[in-house]
Amino acid sequence: MNYVFYLLFVTVLPVLVGALAVTEEDGGAYAVLWRWCVGFVMMLGAAWLPACAGIFLGMPLNLFTAVWMIIVLIFAAGAAYRMYRAKEKPLSMITALFKGWTFAETAAFILPAIHAVVTFFMMHIDDDDVAYVGAVTTAVDTNTLMKFDAVNGNLIIDFAKNEMNRLVAAPQFAFYGAVSKMFHIRPAVLCHTFMPPVLTMLFYTAFLLAGYEMLGRNRKKAGIFTVFVFLINMSSYFSVYTAGTFLMIRSWQGKAQIVGLIFPLLFALFFRMSEREGMNYRDTAVLTAILAAACLLTSMGAVFTCGAAVILILLQAVRQKAPRMAVRMLPAFVIPAAMLFVYFIIL
Repeated sequence: MNYVFYLLFVTVLPVLVGALAVTEEDGGAYAVLWRWCVGFVMMLGAAWLPACAGIFLGMPLNLFTAVWMIIVLIFAAGAAYRMYRAKEKPLSMITALFKGWTFAETAAFILPAIHAVVTFFMMHIDDDDVAYVGAVTTAVDTNTLMKFDAVNGNLIIDFAKNEMNRLVAAPQFAFYGAVSKMFHIRPAVLCHTFMPPVLTMLFYTAFLLAGYEMLGRNRKKAGIFTVFVFLINMSSYFSVYTAGTFLMIRSWQGKAQIVGLIFPLLFALFFRMSEREGMNYRDTAVLTAILAAACLLTSMGAVFTCGAAVILILLQAVRQKAPRMAVRMLPAFVIPAAMLFVYFIIL
């Protein structure tokens, strides 16, 4: 039964949460897919502040999990209320998704799905897990947040030792720890078995959305684009450091989620905005979620994401001759600024 609830947690709940920031008009035929991706990054982003604060306040993992889930459920309740007020019909959006389904989209689904099955039944062991998955296991078994060093088990006195400061500024381990606690799935099993299939499908859904928005919302072209992205990533194992390698075999790590989910979704957002004049508060909300999620995943990846976002904002403002657009996007950079403060000043 825990596995059923976990499946609902990573599929239905993100779609509901994403409805808070993505309307049917925003997403077009792919509204459901937009909501799934945006909802998932909203859930990730919502974990950064309570996790970071919890580390400094000595908050138990159980309390962090409760606080985080309250925030997520508030998002879900707000989304449900917005859908009710807008008189949306979720079934019609699902119908719209499959109504014009093409062969290219089928291929774009089947190829990642096959790889998702592979990631479930097979496992890649990575040396970085000593710190990352180790931190999740330590948090779960001791009901703490960064109180003990995951490498040697000692009480943490200085976060700079063993580069623990990276885990404080980008506490992705807290997200995995909370999920592990809620569904009684051991951290290593969660990261290596249950998360990779979900993340694989999320990655290529984000690429599909990027292709959809970039190519004039042509579904056939979006499917072909996604297939080519998959084939390129599949052929990337000439080095352990390529983006394709991270996407295909190290998806549970923050760096993989930056290149597989955050960047494609960021570009999809700005491609979508380029097709209409100006922007709305929902665009700011989606950008805020993307940047907050990047901060949770990896500090270096967050810096690159913010840099890309700044460039895209400036290009969009110049293209549309709307300097106010840059000002309206400023709230999205509050959490990245807080992350930099934590990393460079406090730590």
